[in-house]
Amino acid sequence: MIESDNRADRDWQQLQDLASHSGFWSVSPLQPGSDAAQQFEVHIEGRTIANGGPSAGRMQLADHVDLEIGLTADYPQQAPQCRITSSFFHPNIPADGIVDLRELGIHWQPRVTLDIVVERIWDALRGVVVNLEHPVDIGAGQWFGMQTAVTLPVDQRSLVQSSADNPNIVRYRRHGGQFRELPATDRLVIEDTGQEAASQKPPVHFID
Repeated sequence: MIESDNRADRDWQQLQDLASHSGFWSVSPLQPGSDAAQQFEVHIEGRTIANGGPSAGRMQLADHVDLEIGLTADYPQQAPQCRITSSFFHPNIPADGIVDLRELGIHWQPRVTLDIVVERIWDALRGVVVNLEHPVDIGAGQWFGMQTAVTLPVDQRSLVQSSADNPNIVRYRRHGGQFRELPATDRLVIEDTGQEAASQKPPVHFID
């Protein structure tokens, strides 16, 4: 049970609790002696799509994700600052690794929690969440739009296994090749409600 009344401390404790039960990701202070609840690193041991450079056709598979998260004094009124420091390849994340949450379908508001943010970034990097309509990396957008050699997602694991019970879920229906949000909901995490959900493999979620 989380005892702290401070939102940053509560979110930090929640991430620690989730990570301790996952077996493949962890959170730690960004620098020894720093305030862990304000600045920390998420390390995920999992397969992702990474930038392999021209010699590798610009794409290769990586085996981990390193993500830095910083919280300002105005958190949660202000969104967390997120930067990917490991290699990645994604049409909606620029080369400097600084994540604009809006590009991944999260429009920040104070009720959004850090577990939703971390899970969305993980889903993007493993190839679940992709927006080909408005890429910030044109080369990555072309690769995702044309490639047939790699089965997506490249890692089948969800960061938070109990997402089906998460109250912060937006349900999407496939329409015209894109996932559209169902009406009368203001929740935030993508979940497919189309026929693809019955498949053994999770579908790729293309977002607007």
